[in-house]
Amino acid sequence: LAMLVQAPGKGPGSGGFVLWPLFGATNQLIAGLTLLVATIYLHKTGRPFIYTLVPMVIVILAAGASVIFNIVNFADSFLLRALSVCILILTVWLLLEASSFFRKRRLDD
Repeated sequence: LAMLVQAPGKGPGSGGFVLWPLFGATNQLIAGLTLLVATIYLHKTGRPFIYTLVPMVIVILAAGASVIFNIVNFADSFLLRALSVCILILTVWLLLEASSFFRKRRLDD
């Protein structure tokens, strides 16, 4: 990644400008996954969790769409496309784990 940052880019800030969309999407996905952890915690402790669930869904959907958009737009860079695909796979995996938790909790109740 250090080489990507120093590589000449297509805009201001050279290589860092190329990485910015990947950073932005990843940052928002981390925010959404943080809300997911807070939602699970609130659910486990019996507190109202709708206040974190709704923003979490919105943030993860928007950031996920951004990652998919990046995958399409990073056609000229294999590394950026591969990193975006990895980020998307990890996000889907964590969402599947969370849905498994909620299904299991629903069956236990």
